[in-house]
Amino acid sequence: MKCRKMLFAESNSLIRKVKEATLAQKQKEREFIQARRAIECIKMVI
Repeated sequence: MKCRKMLFAESNSLIRKVKEATLAQKQKEREFIQARRAIECIKMVI
């Protein structure tokens, strides 16, 4: 039983880490898109 609980806790930890990494990746993608749009606006002004 102890082994199952440990595996369950570890899998929950890994799932949480994957979710956090996914959210961080999505945030980076949003920041990249915003930066690209800002560069396009600057290019239009110049």
